[in-house]
Amino acid sequence: MTEIEKQVMLKLKEVVDKQRDEIRAKDRELALKNEDIEALQQQQSRLMKINHDLRHKISVVEAQGKALIGQKVELQAGAQTQAQEVGALRQEVARLRDRLQGDGPRPDSEEPRPLPPSPAEVKTPPPGTDPQTEYQDKNTLGSYLFPFL
Repeated sequence: MTEIEKQVMLKLKEVVDKQRDEIRAKDRELALKNEDIEALQQQQSRLMKINHDLRHKISVVEAQGKALIGQKVELQAGAQTQAQEVGALRQEVARLRDRLQGDGPRPDSEEPRPLPPSPAEVKTPPPGTDPQTEYQDKNTLGSYLFPFL
């Protein structure tokens, strides 16, 4: 080989080596980018799962909120109905008081109230001492509890 051919071969070898180095650098760069892409895809997958879970939780909370709003409306309606009933009962009590006051004299606090009879004055025997009454009570209770007998 001639000197010129050697120089051309050396020059070509340098160019080929330089291109190989560039190719290796590009290959490493592509490998790093692929790793980054893979990591981003995994992160995207995790975020999509979290997003799905959060959307599910939101729908559950919305359903619970709607149910609670419905319960609140029902409770408010019930409270309003009870308030109306209480108002009507108060009016009835006031009307009955007015009627009682208009019917006649009410006993004053100065008038003594009659005392309830003492146990000695009561003629009925205490419960459980009269066998006939006890038998009747048990029989009545038994027929009430077991009507098919």
